[in-house]
Amino acid sequence: MQTLKKYFILFISVLFVLSCESDPVSERAKMAADSDESKGDIVIGIVASSDLPGLFFEGVRMAIQELNQERGVQGRKLSPIFYDDEGLPAKALEISEKLAKNPDVVAVVGHLHGKTAIPASITYERNGIIFISPGAMDPALTQYGGIFTFRNISSSEKSGRELAKFAYHKEYHKILVLYDRDSPGRRLAEIFAKSADDLGLEIVAVKSYFDWQDDIPLLLSDVVKKYDFDAVFLGGKLPSAGDIVRQLRAMGVTSPILGGDSLDSPQLSVIAGKAADGTIVSTVFDPRRSSGRTQKFIRNFKAEFGVSADASSALAYDAIRVLAHAIEKSGSSVPINVSTVLRSLENWHGIPGHYSFDTNGDVIGQSIHFKEMQGGDFEFLEAHLKKEEDRFDLIESVTLRLPVKDIPAIDPGLALDRNAVEVVGQLFLGLTNLDPKTYEAVPELAEKWTVDEDGRIYQFQLRKDVVWTDGSPVTAHDVVWAIRRNISPETKSPRADLLYILKNAEAIHTGKIKEILQTETLAPEDIAQVIAETEETIDAVKEPTAEKTMKTFQTEDALELLGVHATDDFTVEFTLEHPVAYFPVMAGLPVYYPLPQKLVKKYGEKWTDPEYIQTNGPYVLVVWDKNRRMILRRNPSYFDAEKISVREVRYHIIQKSSVGLAMYEDNELDIMGGAYLPLPSAELPRVKTEPMLSREYSDTPKLCTYAYAFDTGHPPVDNLLVRKAISAAIDRELLVRTALKGYGRPATTFTPPPAFGSVAPREGMGINFDPDQAKKWLAEAGYPDGEKFPEITFMYEISEARSEIAQAFQTFLKHYLNISVKLDGKEKTDYEKFIAQGNMSHIFQYEQCGDYPDADNWLYKLFHPYFSPNRSGWKNVIFAQLTDRAREITDPGERKKLYKRAEKILIEEEAVVVPIYFETSPCLVKPRVKEWYDMAMGGQHIHNWRLAE
Repeated sequence: MQTLKKYFILFISVLFVLSCESDPVSERAKMAADSDESKGDIVIGIVASSDLPGLFFEGVRMAIQELNQERGVQGRKLSPIFYDDEGLPAKALEISEKLAKNPDVVAVVGHLHGKTAIPASITYERNGIIFISPGAMDPALTQYGGIFTFRNISSSEKSGRELAKFAYHKEYHKILVLYDRDSPGRRLAEIFAKSADDLGLEIVAVKSYFDWQDDIPLLLSDVVKKYDFDAVFLGGKLPSAGDIVRQLRAMGVTSPILGGDSLDSPQLSVIAGKAADGTIVSTVFDPRRSSGRTQKFIRNFKAEFGVSADASSALAYDAIRVLAHAIEKSGSSVPINVSTVLRSLENWHGIPGHYSFDTNGDVIGQSIHFKEMQGGDFEFLEAHLKKEEDRFDLIESVTLRLPVKDIPAIDPGLALDRNAVEVVGQLFLGLTNLDPKTYEAVPELAEKWTVDEDGRIYQFQLRKDVVWTDGSPVTAHDVVWAIRRNISPETKSPRADLLYILKNAEAIHTGKIKEILQTETLAPEDIAQVIAETEETIDAVKEPTAEKTMKTFQTEDALELLGVHATDDFTVEFTLEHPVAYFPVMAGLPVYYPLPQKLVKKYGEKWTDPEYIQTNGPYVLVVWDKNRRMILRRNPSYFDAEKISVREVRYHIIQKSSVGLAMYEDNELDIMGGAYLPLPSAELPRVKTEPMLSREYSDTPKLCTYAYAFDTGHPPVDNLLVRKAISAAIDRELLVRTALKGYGRPATTFTPPPAFGSVAPREGMGINFDPDQAKKWLAEAGYPDGEKFPEITFMYEISEARSEIAQAFQTFLKHYLNISVKLDGKEKTDYEKFIAQGNMSHIFQYEQCGDYPDADNWLYKLFHPYFSPNRSGWKNVIFAQLTDRAREITDPGERKKLYKRAEKILIEEEAVVVPIYFETSPCLVKPRVKEWYDMAMGGQHIHNWRLAE
């Protein structure tokens, strides 16, 4: 979107230059420029539509008054000229022509109807005047490619769709549609009807009227008699729409009546009286919004005018404010410059909420809310889209507010990305958790565990005070059932591979263990033996002989063969394929979490919906609006519930980092970055230097390493001294500072802290940047000053940062060693394909993010000469023995020593890998979040945090 905007802005700028022969536009630009120099008032037209209810003029006046009382705009006052088009197209056109003839006018705000705004906008476009409508919802206003036309209210296209979705969620299956042919409600009704039909709702009839008709009661009586419906959509305007509401109720219609923003007025209750109850309208303005700006506006408006602000006043106020912002930012009141700023505006902190403008001047990102008339007042309803008990207001003092891009799944067996794992960690308990300092396993659902002498059989004793939210105990059988379900190929668990450490798990998941046929050689009392299907074993089954006799059995469930069993209700026993000392850490991963098996069987994929889900962790799910937010509350059944300080967690679904940062700065979020929505890289310099933000800033580690590896069988990098020279010629500090903009820490080791077995930077392991030593090593290798050194190739995955790093790497080697490097950048899919096929260049990119926080995940898993992909082709027996041994022994101190020795061989003595940087997550945390710490893996420990009072 940002790239598209840049091209569009360039286009309209060129178009403006080419149109300078058009006298009205160029003359107005010249007048505005002259006014800029003379510091004269900035003249803007204000055009109300008095046929509509609302406090438009009041909102405008307050915004202008505040701006002028401050420092004005660029030190200049705003000078408004007021008009009223009365909702009449002819009068709107007349007013627009008057304003166009005034050479001092640079912008117009108003014209609240589509029928008045559209013809007026043509005049403003021809004369180069900025036009912002806070009320015209007709999609046509911004669809004809104007340069100067904007609106800061969502179009009827969006409102109609959202109203249809509301009807769908409320299960209004049959809907009667009525609309005024001479009002904005006509287009809204058309869009609503189509959207409702697309959702499978039945539109029983569509009837139209003019508000001057005398026979409207007859029309209403006829449709009420003819059709059955459970909701009415009314696309009209007040006062006539209020009369229709009253008449429908008098005819016995008790169904909800839905309408757009034209019914959003206290006048509805005045006109229809108690009959207005049950009328539901859409609006873009929610006065309950916790934003400091919104609440300040509401307080000041009430103090100034003695009445509460409405949507019309909020949008009018906001239109003036966004116009002033654009003039200020452009450094000029010249309309084309102001237009360029508006079209590139991302995430304006508006009174109704955050929004941006698209290339057509239409508002995007604005939320639609719903409210219902009850007892003469409107009551907001968005929480009613879910169960009634889901509805509650934000209590900031006990609520943690967090941004995430999305939450694709909260089924522990299907959780893949970090957001899903984060939420799962709040809702469910694993057998173990991670110590935040050492990243070793600590008890959670399991209170203790033991391992046999061979290191292959683990027993976990479960707590007996952990229950599901329905009160039933969490048992070992829930753990066993969940793991069997996740290893089953039918489940398609994305991380089933993390279960492969269990006996027979990989064979079951890949289909190598299947239903085995019974043979004559099996006696009832014999002990069955599990076999993997091969040609040899099949022959033995078909034609048993003395040499080939084997014992098999028929099973309908190969999952019985999986290395996990419940020895009693609260003891789980795991049998592993081979000893793994870090298995207690693995047992804490989501794919090992217990599940409420009866619930999952009953509801299938829907078992995680708020109305069905059962959890056993610190929090319970109460709201999940998948495109907007998720709300968790403290679980009263949690075994340690009284120690939880953060009573509510709200995850806000936010697609753009720029939006998240703006909300954080507006005190609508408590954390930005880290485990949540990342900070925008372009804003990091400001964040680090701005006084308040810099105090809230920290840099949290991720368990990810970015490195380069050598194909050790490929001359000349088969030479150890060459590899060392190349590693010493890389200025990692400079790379991180320039290419990564601070999103990383220079690395000289491969296993990233704080993973277990990593080596702390202070220990000085690895090959540091030392160009003099690099030259010596290269000379010792037979290439003094790089003479006769052949060109080498570096293959990497293309991205902006990686490409910059690659170019810097190329420069370093040429500058310090006189080595020429050919860069071979590939798109992600091509790169992965080449790597998978073993097509290695001399040097290639190696990026590893851990599945579990143990050095095994970086050393054994990637470089073991026999049991890993080992794409470098490097074979070192001592390294293999060290990593084998570190897997088997359980003593933490001894394991760390083994990993440290293996690390030194890999990155220093043999220089197989050139570590470049450890990835980090810049983070902002509000001071009110106390006892906060970041977990580089798994869910955050929110239950240990607290909010300051």
